[in-house]
Amino acid sequence: LKTYEKTKKAGRLKKPVLKYIDETKLPDLFWTNGGKVDKDLLRYLFSKQKSKLGEYYELAEEIIPIVEDLQHSKNAELGIHLLELAMENKGIKAGNKAILAFIPIWGNERVIEPLKEECIKKKNLVAAGLLGNQATEESARALNAILLHYQTKYPNIQEVAQQSFDNIAAKMGINRLELLDKIVPDFGF
Repeated sequence: LKTYEKTKKAGRLKKPVLKYIDETKLPDLFWTNGGKVDKDLLRYLFSKQKSKLGEYYELAEEIIPIVEDLQHSKNAELGIHLLELAMENKGIKAGNKAILAFIPIWGNERVIEPLKEECIKKKNLVAAGLLGNQATEESARALNAILLHYQTKYPNIQEVAQQSFDNIAAKMGINRLELLDKIVPDFGF
């Protein structure tokens, strides 16, 4: 938070990170202790994520500790709102990298199906990568459906989906096969 304070004092958080996002009109963001997050911090998180190089569907290293201190279940409306904004403005693409990584983290199970459909219908690698940020069985099921859909074609999508699936398993503290056992129904056998 020290770099956030320095950035705020220097006046570098006056302009929005993306032209179509007005942080003051976004749903509130909450800390794990229940307090509201300052809107400038949200702008700071977006700016740090925008400057990240490489796989921009993963969080930038310097903001991970801040994001871990945020209440994820209370912030579902913000995640859903960010998904809607991204879809209206360029879609799940590099132009929206400032907000993409936060969608599955703050969004709940309501963001999973749209991301899965985006990946399958538009052959979108980023959507598959984003699903790996949400360590839930529902997200793993969506990635498994993507892997089954692209079983023989588009190895690049298959690779990202497999890596995201493995990331979910690692976050849950299990291996890939144990996660597959959890998500595939056994019909009582």
